[in-house]
Amino acid sequence: MALAIILVSIGRPGLAQELQCNVRIDRSAVSQSDQVQYVEELSPKIQEYLNGRAWTKDRYRREERIRCELEITILSASTEGFNSFRAQLSIGVQRPIYGTIQTTVVTQIADGDWVFGFEPNQSLIHDMDRFDGLTSVLDFYAFLLLGYDYDSFGPLAGTPYFEQARKIANLAPASGAGWTVGSERTRGTLIQQLLDPRLERVRLASFDYHYGCLDHFVTDPQSARDACLGALRKLQDVLSEVSNQYVVDLFLATKNQELVGVFDDSIQSSDAYGILLNIDPSRSSIYDRLVQ
Repeated sequence: MALAIILVSIGRPGLAQELQCNVRIDRSAVSQSDQVQYVEELSPKIQEYLNGRAWTKDRYRREERIRCELEITILSASTEGFNSFRAQLSIGVQRPIYGTIQTTVVTQIADGDWVFGFEPNQSLIHDMDRFDGLTSVLDFYAFLLLGYDYDSFGPLAGTPYFEQARKIANLAPASGAGWTVGSERTRGTLIQQLLDPRLERVRLASFDYHYGCLDHFVTDPQSARDACLGALRKLQDVLSEVSNQYVVDLFLATKNQELVGVFDDSIQSSDAYGILLNIDPSRSSIYDRLVQ
């Protein structure tokens, strides 16, 4: 396990907005010069929208802000009446690992179905009571990332922020791009699962993993790995009752390489391998390192 052992001071609360999100836009698919200009204008506006607003009642020091990355790929653009864009996005949030200089990606989400309008010189207005194809998606992910971050520091501590995300999802058109609820991996499905009592153990597993395992790995690696095994068993229990859950696969898709690093060359590696092979067989080639 390659966790560094340089101690740092990590704390809350503080004095700044919560998010420190870096926004990048790939506009290579947009060919019309005027639309290219609109997209170039959009990137700094989204960054200011996310980073310049207080999303919670907590107070943060500047160095404690939650780091996130938002990558937007414009797939197509239309000018029939107004400027409409179809895009996909990837968004991830990081948190520090206590007692180290390292960070861990709490979650990384790929969203392939986003349609929004944007006009030149348009202001981005935050309005939780009105659905907007652009700002409502930004609001949704701001609260979703806050929920994931808070869940990693306290059991189910992200619930208020997931609830805010659900309010936004409830305002969205039932057939709107990326919002449908069901078997598809959409925003609507994700927030439904995050607040489903049957899947509560997935969120508790995230806390066990981040706080119980990663944050204590430097001081007590044996107990930290035990906590990680406990987290994996929670996921196993969930999948024994409700199969093929998006929220579970999202955790494993984000954490599979890191999980191998936690258990590599340890006495718990065989136990971890058995559970991971059971709950995540599609990534068996990654987990095979634990028994080689």
